[in-house]
Amino acid sequence: MVRNPVDAEAAFAYVDDHPKISLLTLNDNVNEYPEQTDLRMREWFDRRWSTPAAWEDPELTPQISPKFDSIHRKRSHHGWR
Repeated sequence: MVRNPVDAEAAFAYVDDHPKISLLTLNDNVNEYPEQTDLRMREWFDRRWSTPAAWEDPELTPQISPKFDSIHRKRSHHGWR
């Protein structure tokens, strides 16, 4: 569980140290230093998955559905990748 920047760094270091991990579930219940935690999470996500998946980049994929559009606009509005 990620509650703060230290938890985030520990979780990401563990994943980085275990290359055979093929599935990651991240429970983020951030209650301390949310801005710093968010920054660390975004930086790691950007390093780990630097190329957006097709469903994250509407220029790469034709419009899939209105539901997709709604989700993408919400993510883009918040700066999520």
